[in-house]
Amino acid sequence: MSVTVARKAGLIDTETPWPTLKALVGDGLVTYLTDRGEQGARGQDHHPFITNLGRRLISLPEVDETPASQTLTAAFAARGIVVEVEHDDSGNNHVVYRRGDVEAHFYRCIWGPAKTTHSATHPAWMHDSSWYGGIRHAGDRREIILPVGTGLAAESERMAELFAAWLAANTGHRN
Repeated sequence: MSVTVARKAGLIDTETPWPTLKALVGDGLVTYLTDRGEQGARGQDHHPFITNLGRRLISLPEVDETPASQTLTAAFAARGIVVEVEHDDSGNNHVVYRRGDVEAHFYRCIWGPAKTTHSATHPAWMHDSSWYGGIRHAGDRREIILPVGTGLAAESERMAELFAAWLAANTGHRN
């Protein structure tokens, strides 16, 4: 089965005939998503991915479809840090913190052949690169870059922990 050896988890990476894909989509076994994990986004390439229903049918384990941003915002909220999800004109989305002269953006980088984009709202199962944090404060820029492979929950906790420590050390803000 092509999804078990695909270059991305759950991607249907073979030359599946269009009528077959259309039928699989109609039955809820396949869905089309962008690299940011979105359905129906205009101006972006869409790729066929197997759904959890399709996974159950072929005895593959289900994947977590929770938006990754929910895990990260919960980690921030547990530390009293108020953030929100924003979208830009290019279709990118990110978790944002703004207070006083501090602005921080958190997201997962998506490297493509033509350009790099980013996402925070991708499904948890698509979180295949670590969170990136870009911070602007008093005209200065800082980055928080985490190691890859520790998992969404651990990365979210670590990012919130590091940002909370940075806030306390550099601004005196506790949130």
